[in-house]
Parts: sequence; structure tokens; C-alpha cells
Amino acid sequence: MSLWALVRKILYDWRWPIVLAAAVLGVYELLWSKITERIYRQFMPLVNELFALAQLTPWAIKALEKRFIEGPAQIVHALLGGDLVNLNDPATVLTIGYVHPFVQFVLCLWGVARGAAAIAGEIDRGTMELLLAQPISRRQIVYAHLVVELLTLPILVAAMLGGTVFGVWMFALPNIVTSGYLIAACNALTLAWAVSGLTLIFSALGRSRWKVAGGMLLGLLVMFLINLFGQLWPVLEPYRPATLFFYYQPQLHILQNTWWPAIPNFSWTICPPLILAGVGLGGYILAAEIFHRRDIPAPL
Repeated sequence: MSLWALVRKILYDWRWPIVLAAAVLGVYELLWSKITERIYRQFMPLVNELFALAQLTPWAIKALEKRFIEGPAQIVHALLGGDLVNLNDPATVLTIGYVHPFVQFVLCLWGVARGAAAIAGEIDRGTMELLLAQPISRRQIVYAHLVVELLTLPILVAAMLGGTVFGVWMFALPNIVTSGYLIAACNALTLAWAVSGLTLIFSALGRSRWKVAGGMLLGLLVMFLINLFGQLWPVLEPYRPATLFFYYQPQLHILQNTWWPAIPNFSWTICPPLILAGVGLGGYILAAEIFHRRDIPAPL
């Protein structure tokens, strides 16, 4: 079995999960376009009319908004982009569709599932010995999964981008700069790539895909919470750059239309897709070396 034959086999095995994940992401972005249209054309005009009838001053409106997001609502406010989002501007409301926890969960779930099944999953099922009996090295097995990720992840993010573009056209949303969404889609791709690479390291060390997947999902949850509460609690803010989610900044890419966005509350600019891509590539290289040197335990 050659490297490319293994790539074709993996793609065949994952053909339906690819279709399902792409459909979920594409439909979600389309639905969020509809939500944006409803907020822009129905909800906010009513709210603005009520403010006008109440004769509230801009200062009073700001105070009311601040009062509204106090307490637990601050968490939701931070999840959806914080001060970056203006409900009167559909261009900013539409960006929520790329930072929503559901989208991040789907991207991370894909990366964890792919990484956990790549090595630990084969050992767990007892098929790794059969695979190693073929004329292919252990490093090639890992690099075959790398090639598969390079072929499948663009499909997922293309579905997201397609859902957004189709939704903008269908609902005639104004002031949308699609080039910024292309950069944001690349950021989403590299997030899933980084998660897959890190998961593959633990997959190369383990023997149970469920333990690898569960441990990685727990670690991602901790990183997500640190990044989230670091935006609200100054004590945790210095630890945000140690998480993967700090480098997932699609809203900034969209609104600033640049690969090197300025990060709020930090005095430096970064290229988040470049950092996440480096993490993912490093994970695959390290996993290949670990798997090349380890002993393969007998299946349970």
C-alpha cells in the first residue's frame, strides 16, 4: 500500500462525516444570515423607534446598554464579540456567525475526531497491525492523515464561506466586505488544523481513541474558558495567549480586513492563522516521530 492509496482509503472512510460537517457549517452560516436580516430589518428598527418615543439621550441609551449587559449577560456579550458588534450594523452582526460557540465546537470536534481516530483509533480497533503489515512506514501513516486534512478542511470552510455569501445575496445585506470573510475562513481552517495536530500527539501516545478524545475535549474546554473569562477578568487575561482560542479572531479579520489584526488590550499585532498553522504542523511532525519510536500494544 502506497501513501496515496492510504490517503484514498481514509478519504473514502470519512466521506460521509465530511459531507455532514460541511452541510452543518454551511447551513448554520446561511441561517445566521437570516438572523442578521431579521435583527437589521425588524428588531432594531422597533428598538430605535421605542428609544425615539421615550426621547432618550445618547448618554441614556449607553447607560441602558451598559446596565443590560451587567452580570451573567457579560459572558454572552463577550462570546458574541463584545464591543465589536453593533446591532444596528448588519456587517458586524453577521460576524457573530463565525465566533459562535457552536461553530467553534464543530471545528474542534472535527479536529479531535480525526486526530483521535488516526492512530489510537486504529490501535483500539486492532487494525493497526494489519496496516503496518503493508509496505508503508509509520511516518507515512501520520503524513497520510496530514494530506487528508489538507484536502478536507478547505471543504468545511468553503461550506461556511458559501453559506455566508449565499445568505448575503439572498437577504440583500448591505455593507458586507467578502474579502474579510475569506481571511476569517482561513482562520477557521487553521483552528481545526491546530486541534487535529495537537490531538494527534496524544493519539500517538495512547491506545484508546475515547480516552484521547475525552482528554483533548476537556483540555479544549479549559482553554476556551480561560480565553473567555480572560476578557472579563484581568487576572486571567495574561494567560489568554497560551490558548488556541486566543488566535481564533475571525471577527477582527472581517472587520479590519487584514491578516495581521490589532488585538484589543494587547500592544502587538499577530497573524492568527499563521500561528495556528504552525501549531498544527508541529503537532503532526511530533506525532510522526513519537509513533515511529513507540511500541504498539496488543489490542484489548
